[in-house]
Amino acid sequence: MIQWNSGKRLLFLSMAALLLLWGIIMFSVLPVQAEGLDKVVLQLRWEPQFQFAGYYAALWQGFYEEEGFSVEIRSGFSDEGEVIQATEEVQAGRADFGVGAVDILLANDQNEPLTVVAAIFQRSAVGYYMKEGTRVRTPVDLVHVNTARREDDLLDIELQAMLIAEGIDPELLSYTEKQGSFVLKDLLMGEYDVVPVYLGSILKEAEDAGISLQVMRPIDHGIDFYGDSLFTSTKLTLESPELVERFRKATLKGWLFALEHPETMATSIAETFYPERDQEEVLSYNLFQANQVRELSYFPVVELGNLHAFRWEEMHRLLSQLNMLQQPFNPGRFIFNYDHIRSEQTESQRQMLLVTSIIALLVLSGVLLVTMASRSTAGKMEALFRRAEEENKKKEALMIYQARMAAMGEMVANIAHQWRQPLNNMGLVLANLEDAFWHGELDESQLMLSMDKSKKLINRMSGTIDDFMQFANPTKDKESFDPLQEIEKIVDLMDEKCRVHHIVVHISSEEEIQLHGYANQFSQAVFNLIANAVDVLVENKPAHRAIVIRILSEDQWVKISVSDTGGGIPGKIINRIAEPYFSTKSQQQGTGLGLYMTKTIVESRLKGRLTWDNWEKGATMTVWIHGVTKGEKI
Repeated sequence: MIQWNSGKRLLFLSMAALLLLWGIIMFSVLPVQAEGLDKVVLQLRWEPQFQFAGYYAALWQGFYEEEGFSVEIRSGFSDEGEVIQATEEVQAGRADFGVGAVDILLANDQNEPLTVVAAIFQRSAVGYYMKEGTRVRTPVDLVHVNTARREDDLLDIELQAMLIAEGIDPELLSYTEKQGSFVLKDLLMGEYDVVPVYLGSILKEAEDAGISLQVMRPIDHGIDFYGDSLFTSTKLTLESPELVERFRKATLKGWLFALEHPETMATSIAETFYPERDQEEVLSYNLFQANQVRELSYFPVVELGNLHAFRWEEMHRLLSQLNMLQQPFNPGRFIFNYDHIRSEQTESQRQMLLVTSIIALLVLSGVLLVTMASRSTAGKMEALFRRAEEENKKKEALMIYQARMAAMGEMVANIAHQWRQPLNNMGLVLANLEDAFWHGELDESQLMLSMDKSKKLINRMSGTIDDFMQFANPTKDKESFDPLQEIEKIVDLMDEKCRVHHIVVHISSEEEIQLHGYANQFSQAVFNLIANAVDVLVENKPAHRAIVIRILSEDQWVKISVSDTGGGIPGKIINRIAEPYFSTKSQQQGTGLGLYMTKTIVESRLKGRLTWDNWEKGATMTVWIHGVTKGEKI
């Protein structure tokens, strides 16, 4: 009777699991509406100006919010005045969307692939300006005048393309070391005959000064590049095409508003970002830019955001001729097409659903046949599951034991580091006593001084042993303990190793905090985190080697974070570092169990949780445990 009940239970669980799997796949076919606003970062390629008016219009007019976004728009310059590359920010995951042009193709050829979402400037904003009357009519003429160009400058790419199209080697033109933008003064003072400029900013200077300039544009010589374009990571377009489509639609609404209300947007940009400057001057410049942007976007003749695969492919071909690109062009992934992506995903999900349905029917039929054939099957399966569970427990216990032995081995190594200096000092004390005795110079004061030094050294060595014994002997009963004191003991044990490798350890605690649990288990978990941080710094050898340990109280949680300056956890393994036996070290250096054991201790013994993430200079491991601050009851 028991076996029959077990069989029915197995049948019920099998059917439930299959129905659940079927339901999950059916649910995945439908788009999921996220709760709240999606937080998105947009990285610009320059400082705020009308060049980016459409993005600010989408933000200020509420178009992003209507599509469910909370958007942060970041300037193309850091607080220190350094240029921020939008392509690097998106590829590194620090921004979700960016504004770029030809640099999108260059970055796409390396690292994480990128996808263009919408082209705002239908032609390039690059022009090569000169004083009126300069005898330059074709790209060939540029070789015979002083043409300014900089190495690795994005403005130089279209110049090279023009020259190659005419059969001219770009190396015939030398590079300049000038930093910053080229301005009207460079032409008037005779520094250069021709200078590259983006978005015609030099024209505004010339108009104000009443000076006429002439310009050579790449498009007039067959080089038809796109200008400012909205892009994102290919990964985001494949994982969340609905999000990318919503952002594209809101952005284009913003650009439509900006181009139809240039004075409103130019005024808002001047007042919002440059309140300390001459408002009339800033407004005038942005209105000038508005006219330039309108021309570059071909508004209203061409649909805003329009993309042509052929033009991007042609750009890719020209850059390949310049040996700037190595990978083949893939328009299906490089150019965002929401309908195409959704169609692909729907077909894939339909096939998955069909296969799953067939598998479900086969498995269900098998379960029914097995159940009817033998009532004892369920009992045997149950016994098999029990044995498997026992084996898993034994394996887990073995892994924890191995990890603990590895940790204790490292502790012993740290004790050896700690004892080496005191033992050397003891040897010196004894040698001095011996020399004083044989030379008849040993008196009572020298003897007492030597004894006092020896006692201090012995006490220090004894304290190290006490700390190790506390680490090695686990307690069975819960107790109240101060996490700061436990961490200080661990750091003391590792002091010599840190000193040898020039590692500075900072510990801070904002208030007196008490934890209630197993102090030894806590110490073992935190020791693993600190030891890992030390190993990373020793291996990577950054210029500044530091470990920062913070103890903070947040609501009813105690947060212990261990941050290092070792460069961070690589993205491809960040989700695997707590897996058993997973290690980036050699077999002689690590077991791959330290973080797994730490996570197990924190979750099962301390009833907390372990999290990790990267910061600017390295990684941060954080332990969360319920605790109390001073004056509260446990």
